[in-house]
Amino acid sequence: MLAAEELGGPIVGEMLDVTPEALIAGFSTQGKPKKPKENPNIDKRQRRIDEIWGPKPSLDENGEDEEEEEWNETRAAGAEMRELAEQLLNGLLEADDHGTDGYVTLERDSAAARFLVRSKVAQYHFKDARKLKLIDFEKDII
Repeated sequence: MLAAEELGGPIVGEMLDVTPEALIAGFSTQGKPKKPKENPNIDKRQRRIDEIWGPKPSLDENGEDEEEEEWNETRAAGAEMRELAEQLLNGLLEADDHGTDGYVTLERDSAAARFLVRSKVAQYHFKDARKLKLIDFEKDII
């Protein structure tokens, strides 16, 4: 669903069954799925993936080569969400240790960031929308 929103489709949760064929075909300017072509252009699709999410990371967390898996829209959106969640958690931990505000500067506005804000897990900085931080629920409980 994150990949669909990033490609110009409906927001996360609006279209529950996003098929790989719909991601390959793309979405119209109104957010509707385009009709799939018989012979999709693989180079154009890969270029679109690289423009939005960047090239496939070549190493995993342990510094070893990953097994060869296709770098498609779904995997790229999942990797972006994991990376953003890790940055936000590290920012929250650093905020507690150093007394900073815990905001993480975003490289670009992404569907993952918008999803976290809509679900009330994170919030944008009140003056700079390029900064995002996790909402600290612990302070409300204690």
